Amino acid sequence: MKIIDNNGLNHVLSNGIHLTEPYFITPDVKEEYEVEHDKLPHNVKPIFGEEWFDSAAYLLNYQTVLNRRDGRSFYNMTGFGDVSIVAALMTLKASCAGMLPVMIEDHVVITGDVGLTRQLMDEFNDTANEFDQKMQVIRPQDYGW
Repeated sequence: MKIIDNNGLNHVLSNGIHLTEPYFITPDVKEEYEVEHDKLPHNVKPIFGEEWFDSAAYLLNYQTVLNRRDGRSFYNMTGFGDVSIVAALMTLKASCAGMLPVMIEDHVVITGDVGLTRQLMDEFNDTANEFDQKMQVIRPQDYGW
């Protein structure tokens, strides 16, 4: 599964990249994107709209991440996309618990945000956990579109 943030979406638009695979965005990233643009690029879907995604668990994880993370501001309304991505990955990680390692798919986050990359590396650094081993962060310019 590939999750893309606004940095990745802006890279796609500014370079005229046509996405052939499905990419997912979180609710806050979708809202941020729609402030500047009319519609999502082809093959970019909101993760919240997928029936297999546990929205209730996501909201609980969102609350947890929101309350323990620095770098978000209600005054400036910044940092919520990062919170949303971390919460989505926590939700996916919980849904993979108990699966055989070969059944857990790779999870790629495409972002150029250094702060988000640091948060993800801090949150998902358990080398004994199969999900954490398969979660990676790639900058848009290094992704290979």
